[in-house]
Amino acid sequence: MKKNCKSFVRRALDDQRGQMLVLVALGMLVLMGVAGLTIDAGHAYLVRDKLQSTADAAALAGADSVYTNSSAASVASQYVTNNLSAGEGTVTPNITTPCLNVLIPAPSTCANSTPANPPNAVKVNLTAAVPTYFMRLFGFTTVNVGATAIASMQGLAQPWNVAIILDATGSMGSQDPYCPQSGSTAEQCAMTGIQTMLLSVHPCAGGQAGCTSSSANAKFRVSLFSFPNVPVTQVADDYNCKGTPTANVYSLPAIPASGSTSAYTPFAYSGTTAYTATYQITPHSADMTNIDANGFTSDYLTSGGALNSSSILVKAIGNSSTSTKGCLKPPSTSSWPDSKYMTYFAGAIYAAQTALQAEQAATTALGINANNAIIFVSDGQANMPYDGFPQKTSTAGTGGDSVTSAGTTKYTTTAANLTGVSTKWGTYPDSNADCQQAIMAAQYAQNAGTRFYAVAYGSESNGCVTDDGTLGSTQVVVTGTLNVPITSASQVVPCVVMEDMASPTGKVAYPWYFYTDQSSAANGCTNKTMDLNSIFGAIGATFTQSRLLLNTAT
Repeated sequence: MKKNCKSFVRRALDDQRGQMLVLVALGMLVLMGVAGLTIDAGHAYLVRDKLQSTADAAALAGADSVYTNSSAASVASQYVTNNLSAGEGTVTPNITTPCLNVLIPAPSTCANSTPANPPNAVKVNLTAAVPTYFMRLFGFTTVNVGATAIASMQGLAQPWNVAIILDATGSMGSQDPYCPQSGSTAEQCAMTGIQTMLLSVHPCAGGQAGCTSSSANAKFRVSLFSFPNVPVTQVADDYNCKGTPTANVYSLPAIPASGSTSAYTPFAYSGTTAYTATYQITPHSADMTNIDANGFTSDYLTSGGALNSSSILVKAIGNSSTSTKGCLKPPSTSSWPDSKYMTYFAGAIYAAQTALQAEQAATTALGINANNAIIFVSDGQANMPYDGFPQKTSTAGTGGDSVTSAGTTKYTTTAANLTGVSTKWGTYPDSNADCQQAIMAAQYAQNAGTRFYAVAYGSESNGCVTDDGTLGSTQVVVTGTLNVPITSASQVVPCVVMEDMASPTGKVAYPWYFYTDQSSAANGCTNKTMDLNSIFGAIGATFTQSRLLLNTAT
């Protein structure tokens, strides 16, 4: 009996039947765990990939607005909201608009720029708690994933034809205490700002080197204008540093017809003493192979991304990296009958618009769908009386007007328009209402499709002394909430003039292309107040495509 009992125990211990079921059960649990981990991890990876794509796209979408209005974060946020679904789980966005030093033009930094720490990028951080399917059996109900993207402008240039109009009146020869480059005159400070813009916009397609404005590879074309106008025979002094040109009385180019593509030529006038004058500092001539027939160039950068010292445009504005000052300087007005008043810029705007329309036709012929823009830098103080215009009955050159003195030295409603034009008082061309004529010239350019940037540099809250007559109905400006509606001549002051010249973005009803520097702010003229370097850096960014930056960018 005892023997049989031992035999039964031994047989039970030695019997291996059914043990595979245990191993299979354990193996199934392991396989299910691995499969669950793989499925849940794969789902989390797909969600993370979707988050990264959304973050990238949202940052790029927001970057397009970071320099033009304050809604960059909301634009990015709306993009996130519209492009994520419940399948991504609970997504928590964190969207900011930081200031990155890598995007601030030297020598400024985010900390010492004006204003301090201006937003210049969009950072989108998305985190999601992704629900699990199988891993919850092991106590893991969610998996946390995240994605980050930083974007700003300053990528490759979009196709643009840009006319820069720089005030070169006598006040620009004085020292600017607010200039980032200590000891610079206002003219030099403005030209350094233009350098900053050019350095931020590569003119050639795909970043190629060595494109010329006559080539289809040139996507960004620039021409420089200034006022007062100077004799054609002396304009080379403004890019060869051979002397100071003499300011001519203001020529009055004809308003270009809508859609006209006539090439720009300096407007010639002949009176008792024959003369020709031009507002364009980068003119075309037979020996200037890198400037096209309309006076635009794309040769301002070298293959290494530095300013090209042999470019006429760079010679005119200078090259701060080589400590080379620009040749352009306020022309001499010592021979003018009234040297106290010297500013009138409606004619320069019409001249620039004429050149832009011709350039747009040329770029279209090359297969480039380019937009036009004017960057206007001035205090907005137009105050030239009749004696700054041609004094003799004159025969204009191509597209010009026959002009004489208005016949009075007073700014009154009884003063006639300049001879040859039978229009209302203060309507171009006239020696009255100089500031109002500037507003209408800028808005004419906008109606022709040109984006108008107005940079108020030392703009005052009073002035425009030739505008104290009766306003014609065509001079009333009511184009948005930031624009100042002008209903009486007393409201026509330099700051308002600059504000009402600026274009809206198209996204909003007020002119986000209106900038003010610190000296303007000191005079009570404010909007997006920055130093000139930062202003031109911001303007340059609007001509480029948005781009992603490294997440480590600071």
